Amino acid sequence: MFLEISGKIINASIEPQFHSVSSGNLVTVQFSDWESLPDLRKHLQGEVRFSQSSREFTFTGYTQFLDLKLLVGASKLALKDLKIDTNFSPAPAAYYYLGWEEAGDEIEEVECGPVESDVWMGYTLPEDIEAIRWSSDISYEQFYVYPVFQMPKELAAEFAIRSGPC
Repeated sequence: MFLEISGKIINASIEPQFHSVSSGNLVTVQFSDWESLPDLRKHLQGEVRFSQSSREFTFTGYTQFLDLKLLVGASKLALKDLKIDTNFSPAPAAYYYLGWEEAGDEIEEVECGPVESDVWMGYTLPEDIEAIRWSSDISYEQFYVYPVFQMPKELAAEFAIRSGPC
């Protein structure tokens, strides 16, 4: 779907491979003007891909639906409006995850300033997203994932250990 941010046209969609990732809120954003879209760039996570051969949209990045909605000021924009039937991004080698832990029932007295929540981040294989999200001792208030197209070194080492010599 073509949308406008700061007078520039972007193409935003939710690819089939991302329909069930991050509660279906992972949006692929294609754009061509890197310098004119600093607000968009602040909301992109994971890898930003560059395609010199693309005439219209040379950059592809990934953001969450609510961030996109805020940037375009489209209060009536719905997830279903962005879903498409074809993948055009490569399959991710891994995902970068970012989660905020839910606050407990206890209320902390703080003399000045807000209480900061615990933030958890790291990399996971695509098949381990649900385990990271739901099977840990952590109860996430917010949990986002972003595609990574080259295996991160940290995860490659862990994967090698898991696979073992057999």
